[in-house]
Amino acid sequence: MTWELRKIGGSGRLCLLLVLAVLCNGVLFALHAAGDAGGYTVSALHQAMAQKDLPGYEERLWQELEQAAHTGTRSEYDALRRELSAADAAGERVRQAEEYPSFRAGLAAESRLKLRMGLFDGFAARSLERGAAVYESLADVTPRAAFLGGAEVLLFFHLTDALALLFPLAGGLTLLTHERASGLVNLTRPTRLGRSRVYGRKLAAAATLSTAGFVLLYGVNALIAGLLYGFAELDAPVQSLYGFAACPYRMTVGELLALAAGLKYLWLLCCAALIFLLCARAANAAAAVGGAAVCGGIAALMAGSSQLWLRNLSLWQLADGQALCREAVYLNLLGSPQDRVLCGAIFLLVLALAAGIVGAALYAQTPGGSGKRVAFTRSLPRPRHTCLAGHELYKALISRCGLWILLAFFAVIALLYGRFTPERSEFEVYYRNYSEFLSGAPSQEKDAYLASEQARFDELNEQLLELGRRYPDSVTFDRETEPIRNQLHAEDAFHMAQNQYRALRPGQVYLYQTGYQRLLGADALRQDVLELGGAFLVIALLLFSSFAGERESGVDALLTASPRRRSVVRWKCAIAGGYVLLLTLSLWLPGPLTVQGAYGQLNMAAQANSVQCLSILSDGWTVGGVVLALLAGRFLLLAAAAAAVLLLSRRCAMVPALLLSLLLLLLPVGAAYAWM
Repeated sequence: MTWELRKIGGSGRLCLLLVLAVLCNGVLFALHAAGDAGGYTVSALHQAMAQKDLPGYEERLWQELEQAAHTGTRSEYDALRRELSAADAAGERVRQAEEYPSFRAGLAAESRLKLRMGLFDGFAARSLERGAAVYESLADVTPRAAFLGGAEVLLFFHLTDALALLFPLAGGLTLLTHERASGLVNLTRPTRLGRSRVYGRKLAAAATLSTAGFVLLYGVNALIAGLLYGFAELDAPVQSLYGFAACPYRMTVGELLALAAGLKYLWLLCCAALIFLLCARAANAAAAVGGAAVCGGIAALMAGSSQLWLRNLSLWQLADGQALCREAVYLNLLGSPQDRVLCGAIFLLVLALAAGIVGAALYAQTPGGSGKRVAFTRSLPRPRHTCLAGHELYKALISRCGLWILLAFFAVIALLYGRFTPERSEFEVYYRNYSEFLSGAPSQEKDAYLASEQARFDELNEQLLELGRRYPDSVTFDRETEPIRNQLHAEDAFHMAQNQYRALRPGQVYLYQTGYQRLLGADALRQDVLELGGAFLVIALLLFSSFAGERESGVDALLTASPRRRSVVRWKCAIAGGYVLLLTLSLWLPGPLTVQGAYGQLNMAAQANSVQCLSILSDGWTVGGVVLALLAGRFLLLAAAAAAVLLLSRRCAMVPALLLSLLLLLLPVGAAYAWM
């Protein structure tokens, strides 16, 4: 194992990458701990919870806020709003502690009531019985209204989980995929048992590296949280921690932190074993990382499943192991309710062992040389010509699996937009009908229509009041007023459309907002960030070996004195540009096409601030201009990403180039998504 660790330590760029990951994690965690993502800082929350008279403190802040709204500056007003948000958050934590006895008793009583009603039997009844007994046994628990900011910032920061995966990924790519591609497998013991032992040493080295990464990454987080907020009150019951009032376990906050750390460590070792399993047979580094990305997507889909086993035993869910302690949920094992935390820990251990055994078996059968090619590529003829462009395209699309990576990304985008569901609520139907009539510039006809509709609704409400006086009995009233109430279902949608119409400024036009909101709103922006992260991953997989692969295979030496060297570089850059163009179109086209198919044609010539989510833009912008600006932004970001990956490929070996590309491209995306 020592020699395997030396292979990783011998790569200066790889070690620098891992150190950079630790430093980036520390900076991002410090920003998270000191930031105000919730509308307030944790320091302000600490100050608010230190107040002896919290209700009086909140009342005083309200008065100061009302005064600042009329006489104060904008900065004073914003500062008071943040203080008030912190006071509200402190009040919620105090109320959780004070109301815990009634809340706990209510949970137990609700379960008992469901059992007495006889609506559940079998596993459901046994689960309710166990939950009621657990909550009844916690009657002597008394939560504290204490400041637990250090524990909160530690438990609710998940970017570290993604950075921790760089350590097992570095081990797998260096010790397995890279050695296989370089032909070093021929030097290992020729028997299956011998190669299995070699695999075991490599896996142990990767586990050691992952352990070091775990200690460094999460240790830095704990150190920063301790320096900023301390770890007082760790002996308080876990029900004192905000969001854990329904926790069914008798433990302290400190024990919860230890449990969460233990589950996180098991999760990281399990991921290391799975990554090694992928690297054991991956044809190249791109295939290994692509396979890991597919596994991550499957885990995310499992986490959104309605099946309890799939959801709670997903690696995506188990990465946030502390969330399993929030409430009493049991898994059905042959009709017997089982604790999901215990099941999760056992699942991680079993999966790690199974992945290690299967990986060793696959590695024992690994052929020597530079590895097997993808089966489908065997049927593709090698180019037998002297066309430089043809050779470069063949290498980019076939030899390095670029075509399959692109097709996989296009399939993911198609799956995402194939699940697009338009709004079909009754309110939405009425709002769309009103919007179709009011669409466009204001006019006297539309003003008259709104006035007549307002008069109609006023008359219906008067009739409703009259019938209420005539029929005091609720059953008779409901029967007699049903036709009127059915007509009044459209009133809320009418008022929304009317307010939107009356708020139009000169130059603006009335637009049906739902489609524009789905295309340009906050939720669409979050999806754009996720899709951009996927495109960055594809860019890294497509381009990291452009120069590094040829340098390690010796082809670069043949080009040193060749007059076509510059032509090779130009064709590689042209292929990268083609990738960027294809990815940009795949990110941009599905959105407008899907929204227009669901909500009708978009008015691209309309003034952009006619759209409510774009109201801050100046009058010179049009909707089409905003859409084109977003298209140009995506193109420039992807072009910059491609240039960065090509530069890394020219300067680094394949594994450091890939890992550095992933770190530099995906880390900002993850941070942006976390703070949105």
